[in-house]
Amino acid sequence: MTKKQHRSASDKNLTRYTRDKTSFQGWRVCISRQGAMFTRYIPDAAYGSGEAAKAAAIQLRDEILAAIQSRSAKEVLEEYRLKFLRPSARKNEQAKAVTDGDAL
Repeated sequence: MTKKQHRSASDKNLTRYTRDKTSFQGWRVCISRQGAMFTRYIPDAAYGSGEAAKAAAIQLRDEILAAIQSRSAKEVLEEYRLKFLRPSARKNEQAKAVTDGDAL
């Protein structure tokens, strides 16, 4: 039986992925508040090492959590979700918003 490892406070909202069978090696930032969720994967390859990727993930997490201190968590998480959308997904999101707006 394995003992469950407890995360330190500095690793809150971070998960390490090191899967041999996939090409992704890196960190996931996941923040959930007020029914909204933001998830972003930070790959080691983009930052040169696992340590550099972790530093980028911590910086992003801390930036979001700081923004939540002065604004609605739902608003902040939606803003960051849209900020990190791929261009094709952003285009679909904008088209949907226009269509939804026409329906009103």
